[in-house]
Amino acid sequence: MTVTRRFILALTTALALTFLLPTGPTGLTSTLVLTPASSTVSESISTTISFTGQNLIALPLDGHGNPVVNANIAVSQVCTEISNRGGRCIQSHNSYTVENTIPDQLIAWINITRTSTVAVQSLRLNETLPQDWIVNPPWVAGGSAGIQVYYANTTRISTDPGITQPSTINFLVRTPNVLRLAIPNLNTTAIGHPLLSGQSILVSVKLTYTPVGAAQRSVSYPKNYTDSVAAAAWTQKAYTGIESTSSASASFSTYAIYPAPENAPPRPLLDSIMSLLPTIGLVAAFIAMGFGFVALSQRRKRSRGYPTSTPQQH
Repeated sequence: MTVTRRFILALTTALALTFLLPTGPTGLTSTLVLTPASSTVSESISTTISFTGQNLIALPLDGHGNPVVNANIAVSQVCTEISNRGGRCIQSHNSYTVENTIPDQLIAWINITRTSTVAVQSLRLNETLPQDWIVNPPWVAGGSAGIQVYYANTTRISTDPGITQPSTINFLVRTPNVLRLAIPNLNTTAIGHPLLSGQSILVSVKLTYTPVGAAQRSVSYPKNYTDSVAAAAWTQKAYTGIESTSSASASFSTYAIYPAPENAPPRPLLDSIMSLLPTIGLVAAFIAMGFGFVALSQRRKRSRGYPTSTPQQH
C-alpha cells in the first residue's frame, strides 16, 4: 500500500469517528450518579470477666499472674485395720477433706460495653461457669438469687443502680454450669433507655466451691478453672436489627492449704514428691543439656580427626 493510500484511509476513519462520537463531554449514567458511596459502620460490643471476693476486693495473684482461691484441707487419720487384741488400730492412712475456701465465696463480674455509636435495644448472654463451682444462693425459677444485674453508670459497684427485675430480664440455668440471661427490651428495664455508646451492663454471679465438705485427693491441687462468656446485642428490641457479638474468658487457680504443722498429721509422702516434681524436672533438664553439649563436642572432634584425649608422655 502506497503512502498516499494510507493517508487517505486514515483521514476517512477520522471523519467517520467524528460523526459517531458525541460532541459534548460524556457524563455518568443516572445509575452511577444516584448510587451513594458505601460506608461500613462498626456495630460492636466488648465483654470482660474479672473475679473478686464478697468484699469486692480483687483476688491475689500467683506467680503466673492467675487469680488465686485457697482451699483449706483438713487432714485426719482413718483406721483401716484394727488389732484382734485390744481393738487397737494397727494400720491407718490420711484422709483429706475440703473445709472451706478463702474467700468463702467467689464473685464473677461480667462487663458488657457498647463500643459503637448505634444504641443497643436488646441483648443475650451465655456463661459457662467454672467446673466445681455453682451459683449460690441457688437459682430459683422466676428469681435472680445469686445473680445480679447493674447499670454501670458510676465509678463504684456499690453505687451502680441495680436493674435485676425478673419481669424485664429473663434468667435461665440450663445445667449447674450454664447460665443464660436475656433482656428483650432495655427500654422496659430500670435503665429506661437503650444502651448507648460507652455505656455498660454489669452482671455479678456469686459462686461457691462444691467440693467443700467432700474428700479430695491432695495431689490434685492446684486446680485451674475457666469462666467463659458469649454475648450478643441487637439494635432493635426482641433480638432484631443489626447483631453484634463478643466473647471473653478468664481463669483462676485453686491451691490447697494444710493446717499448721503442729496441729496436723504429716503431709503425705506422695504429695511431697509431687510438689517437688517441677524442680526435679528442671534440674534433670539442665543435666541432660550438659551431657548433650559434651557429647556433641566429642563427636565434632572425632569428625575433624582430633584425638578425644591427650596422648600420654613416655
